[in-house]
Amino acid sequence: MPTLFLDFMSQPSRACAIFIKLNSLPVEFQQVLIHKGETKGRDFRSRNPLGKVPFLEDETSSLQLPESAAILMYLAKRYSTPKHWYPSDSVKQAKVDAALHWYHSNIRAGCARLVFNTVLAPKLGITANPAISDEGRELLAIALKQMTEYWLQNGAQQFMCGNQVSLADLLCACEMEQLCMMQKAMHGTDLEDQLNQFPVVKTWMRDVAAACGPAYEDVHSLLRRAAVQSRRPSAPSKL
Repeated sequence: MPTLFLDFMSQPSRACAIFIKLNSLPVEFQQVLIHKGETKGRDFRSRNPLGKVPFLEDETSSLQLPESAAILMYLAKRYSTPKHWYPSDSVKQAKVDAALHWYHSNIRAGCARLVFNTVLAPKLGITANPAISDEGRELLAIALKQMTEYWLQNGAQQFMCGNQVSLADLLCACEMEQLCMMQKAMHGTDLEDQLNQFPVVKTWMRDVAAACGPAYEDVHSLLRRAAVQSRRPSAPSKL
């Protein structure tokens, strides 16, 4: 049985976990906690020298696979999940591939830089870099505009690659969810603020969550609790 090494505070880890739960795939979860340094530990690095999660091991094929998009595509093919996730048709598949490539340097680049340098760095004892935070904010604004106009066609289509949810939607939505760690009064923006500026994206987020059913909220439960803790400055961090 394949094993997915993950941390539920990791955006792409959550995307993989939701996909596995939603499709009832026979994949075991093994947590590797980033904030405890476990991704850099000898045991995990012996499996994955890149030292990041998510990471998939499939002993039946001797596969050791990093990178969330590759993991999702592999699982979709291996278990023949519904084709809307990752189509077999070459043209439709190419559209999902394009969206997956776009995600990394746009939605993920913007959200990750912004959230890390406003919320997570101080909690991990790392000096935040305001310049990188500002860069992330700018990247995110551009990405959400592109999401609205290009990927969602100003609301003409429900999801990024058509009118059914795909792997690209799942990765992008899980990345956006990380913004719930922010507070507008403290950080200048938060998830609600970003979505209010881009109503088409707000509707899309709601539709992705609905398409993923209870698995979406279940997998995000730890993030929701961490977000509540982040709004209590006097409380010790439990991240």
